[in-house]
Amino acid sequence: MPIALSDEILKLLAPAAAGFYPEQETAILRLLGGQSTLCLMPTGRGKSLIFQYCACHLNKSVVVLSPLRALMSQQNQELAAKGLSSSAPHAIADYRQYYNTLRSYVHQGLPKFLYVSPERAVADGMLEYVLSQRRDDIGLIVVDEAHCISQWGETFRPMYRMIPRFLNGVFGQGNWPAVLCLTATLNPQDQQEIRSQFGIPKDGVIRSTELRRTNLTLHFEPALADQAAKETRLEEILRAHEGEKIIVYAHLVGNVESGTRALATKFADRGFCCDYFDGQAAEDHKEHVLEDFVSGKTPIVFATSAFGMGIHIPDIRVAVHYLIPESVEQYYQEVGRAGRDGLPSFAYLLYTNTNLKIRRYLLSRSVPSEGELDRMVSAVFSDTSSTFDPYSDTSENSPESTVFTALVQRGVLELVGKGPDTLRSFACNVPDETWSKYSKATRTGAIDLIARRLKTTPQAIATDLFGGYVAGTYNLAASPRKVLFYKHAATFQSKRAEIVEEFERVRAKRSQSVEEFVGAISEANPEARILELLGI
Repeated sequence: MPIALSDEILKLLAPAAAGFYPEQETAILRLLGGQSTLCLMPTGRGKSLIFQYCACHLNKSVVVLSPLRALMSQQNQELAAKGLSSSAPHAIADYRQYYNTLRSYVHQGLPKFLYVSPERAVADGMLEYVLSQRRDDIGLIVVDEAHCISQWGETFRPMYRMIPRFLNGVFGQGNWPAVLCLTATLNPQDQQEIRSQFGIPKDGVIRSTELRRTNLTLHFEPALADQAAKETRLEEILRAHEGEKIIVYAHLVGNVESGTRALATKFADRGFCCDYFDGQAAEDHKEHVLEDFVSGKTPIVFATSAFGMGIHIPDIRVAVHYLIPESVEQYYQEVGRAGRDGLPSFAYLLYTNTNLKIRRYLLSRSVPSEGELDRMVSAVFSDTSSTFDPYSDTSENSPESTVFTALVQRGVLELVGKGPDTLRSFACNVPDETWSKYSKATRTGAIDLIARRLKTTPQAIATDLFGGYVAGTYNLAASPRKVLFYKHAATFQSKRAEIVEEFERVRAKRSQSVEEFVGAISEANPEARILELLGI
């Protein structure tokens, strides 16, 4: 019997919508039928409505894996304003309150929408334990900004590639609910990788027929003479669009001439109301900048590629690229953040030949070299080590996480648990045999050492601790440090050549992508060539 879509649910979620776009309806019907789906839709086309509708129709919870705290917070607030239960636990700063919130999910049920970052999903043992206890309440998994899985660039998040292991931990292998992967543009090779990782059949790729943004005028300017000329041209653009919301994609952070912060300082000194947004900024700064940009208080933001990703800001009028993007996909995703309301908008590409050299240099360092790989394995993942903290590496490209993911995927390391690194994060409220056994195993409380001495696994110990906390037998004594436990399953040397080859393949692919983009903007009709490369 065909599934009938409810107008009442649609009016609740999108009051102004006259109906569903064809690709929305197709994706919704697939997901309600339990079929995993990869959906390619331009920004502003309503990707979020797909999973929001499914959650309401199924009357089950949806876990949304999303890369940005600000994006999760915004969607969480919008859903709550509609009277729907939604939670973004990352926003809870106090660790006791955070653990209490997770415990409440076991006793009281999950919210309709639960927003989680890939890093937290992969590293937070308590979260995985709680979700496993309520697995039957979860009707859909959403992987937002799914291009982060395959595009090893500025937006690459290594932990995205570990999401399938997280799903296995919660549901068991082969028992996942339907998975929805969402992004704006993705080339066929990257589509195949995502389909393979999440079990999406070829006919499960839903592609919008209207990927082209006809309200967006693209300007490709010839290479400027030098940095001074580029700054002058940028100032002309900013003054021509005074009072409008503008994103300037600098793509660099620490560069003293053209990094996000340097440019924000320079143009603030020239009288512009502007700020910066990048991965190294404090979370409260990023949230403050986003709020002021949405309200129009700060209309100009100098940013890296993460800014604007997935966030509903319909009235951005201008997107400026101040450095050559790394691919046609990145370029079109970023310019697509302008003009989501359908009104006339503009994109400008400004660069010098020196900028192109900078982009090529960044590409050469996008993944660890052989020497860096060897040094990192020796220093961080040596034979004597058994834990990894994904939060310890705060750099933009996360080289430690990149290497860790490669070692796991190649079988050098085998994950054997996730949880706190020490028993001392908890305290026992009442006499308890399990606690007594663990506390007597070692004075240090190190869980990996307890596991070796008692011939068990760190995961078994972590599960006992989480279960005892949920039951009220244990309470928190200190903020638990989230770590991944592993053992060495093969020698690094036996897999080294494969990992080096993989990194070189990634580096070559990224180099090809940027040269492809440079070739496109050098043609007589660069927009037509870019659309051709995107298959639009």
